[in-house]
Amino acid sequence: MKKCAVVKIDHIKIVEIICDKCGKKITPEDTLEWQEVVSWQTVGGYGSVWGDGETVGFDLCQNCAYETFKKSIRILGRQKMDFICENLDSEHYICLCDGEKCRGSSCPIAEIIEEE
Repeated sequence: MKKCAVVKIDHIKIVEIICDKCGKKITPEDTLEWQEVVSWQTVGGYGSVWGDGETVGFDLCQNCAYETFKKSIRILGRQKMDFICENLDSEHYICLCDGEKCRGSSCPIAEIIEEE
């Protein structure tokens, strides 16, 4: 369950997520827990077990998601991160942290650079 607060008249921001299983309250300040929340929502179609046209969903903390799905989840391996270091000169692919080409020791995009 997401708990919302009106920040501006035209802007609604999620300020808290409450796990629908254990009731744990998670806020954006708790970065590690916040980014691991599992949220799911769908609308049941014709003949759905959820009910025709019914919107259903859940929000689970990472521990409850693990306990709920651990027997049926597939581990697909690590996802290749498709991000760019903020210190990267993207035109020349040079890590500006050390002024050298990134060799994997100081830049989070080392794998991407090495593969290109």
